[in-house]
Amino acid sequence: MKTGILRKKIIVLAALLSLSVSVSSCFEPVDKKTYLDRFEHFVDNVRRNHHDYKKSDWDYADKRFEKFSTEWHRRFEDELTLQEELKVAALMAQYQSYKGSDKIKDFYKENLKEDVDKLKEKIKYYIDNDMDEDLEKVKQGAKEIGDSALKVVEEIIREIKD
Repeated sequence: MKTGILRKKIIVLAALLSLSVSVSSCFEPVDKKTYLDRFEHFVDNVRRNHHDYKKSDWDYADKRFEKFSTEWHRRFEDELTLQEELKVAALMAQYQSYKGSDKIKDFYKENLKEDVDKLKEKIKYYIDNDMDEDLEKVKQGAKEIGDSALKVVEEIIREIKD
C-alpha cells in the first residue's frame, strides 16, 4: 500500500517538475535565435496593443523588457553578430518609442487637454465675433501701406527725372 502512495507521489512530483521546466522554458530563451525571435515577437505584441495598455500591462511589459534588454541580452551578447546587435538595439528603441508615445498621450490627457479645449473655444469665439472686424482693419492698413509705398516710388521716379 505504501509503495502505491509513494509511486503516485513520485509521478506527481515528476509531472510537476516536467511542467515547471516546460513553463520556464517557454519564457526563458535557450539560445540566441530563440532570444531574438521572442524579443521581436514581444516588441511586435507591444506595438499592436500598446494603445490599450493600462498601468498593470505596462508594469508586466517593463519586467519582460528588462529581461530581454539586460539579463537575456547579457547571456547571448557574445554570440550576437553586429547585425543582430543592431536588431536588438532597434527593438529596444521601438519598445521605448511605444511606451513614450503612451506617456505623451497620458501627459496630454492629464495636463494639456483642458487648456487646449479652452483655447479652441476662444479661437471659435474670436472667429465668430471679432475676426471680420480685425480683417477689415488689416485690409485698411495694407491699403494705407500700399498707398504710402506708391507715393515713395513716385517721389523716387520724380527725383530721377529731375
